[in-house]
Amino acid sequence: MHFGFGDMWAYGDFAKYQEANFPSPNFLYGIFINKISAEAISDPLLVTLAILFSVLVDVGCVYLFIQKFRITTQTVIMYLIFCLHPYFSFFTFRFDTIFFSKIACLLFLYYLLYRDRINTNFIKYTIIFLSLFRLTALLFLVSTILSDLFQHKPKNQIFSLLHLLLLVGFSIVIFILNFGYTRLLFGASEQHGWTLEYTRGVFGQYGLMFDYVIHYFSRAMIILGGRDRIYIEQFEYFKSIEFVYFELSAFFTLAVFHLVCLISFIKFSKKHKVLIPVLSSLSLFLLCLFTVGHLRYLVGYYPMILLGWLFIGAQARTSSAEKITEHKPTRLN
Repeated sequence: MHFGFGDMWAYGDFAKYQEANFPSPNFLYGIFINKISAEAISDPLLVTLAILFSVLVDVGCVYLFIQKFRITTQTVIMYLIFCLHPYFSFFTFRFDTIFFSKIACLLFLYYLLYRDRINTNFIKYTIIFLSLFRLTALLFLVSTILSDLFQHKPKNQIFSLLHLLLLVGFSIVIFILNFGYTRLLFGASEQHGWTLEYTRGVFGQYGLMFDYVIHYFSRAMIILGGRDRIYIEQFEYFKSIEFVYFELSAFFTLAVFHLVCLISFIKFSKKHKVLIPVLSSLSLFLLCLFTVGHLRYLVGYYPMILLGWLFIGAQARTSSAEKITEHKPTRLN
């Protein structure tokens, strides 16, 4: 609780989802919890599903990792350290809408790295299904389409074109069904007071260009390290808590940690020639920067952040091994 994450079972939108309105934002999630008669996100079935899929996601990430790198003691230690992540641990037990983006992200990574070994159409339609629970999962489908367009030439172009049109059609329909939700997003920034005038009042004025840099840098830091309460209450939040310096330290530590992990994964994607679709999937953060964005939206990118963290250890070990090889004396015959 001293990290400021609050009550694990507090989910303000749950009551709206219980109404199971159609069409409505993430309507299939609402229909699901209505059918199982869940009264809160702490419902035993929802918690069980959250734990089960959390384990499966981690197993899926580790399997991806061991296909590229060897498991070492360092890898195990780094994974155990990652398990202590306060916010991701918090969401391990919450089967909310953003959980479906996390699953879609993992499927997306399998699509990029093992498209020659798996049924790619099954992956795409599964992501479409997941986007009915969480609209942002649809971005991973768009990124798979970009991967097909720019990085892979299909054998049957006519069939591929028809299939592409079908996927685009499904995406447009899902987006329209969630249009009310997307319309609210673009008004969220003004609603919560994240304006240029607000950050000028906090940090001062240094000229229009620098003021905008400070404004969007502070918002980027909130996306990377601040929970929703910080976004809603702005920096006034830190005036109402007991351990101010502790939470500020945690806030900046998490922000830097997530940034480093994402950069590591981007480097990995460049090395494996899947940079364009990965950057496309990460474009959600740009939308968050101009609308509403806080740490909760990083949960959907959990597989990328975890793999990015493990890749840091693997690269460090590889670099050390190369240096040892370079300095190892050779024997003369």
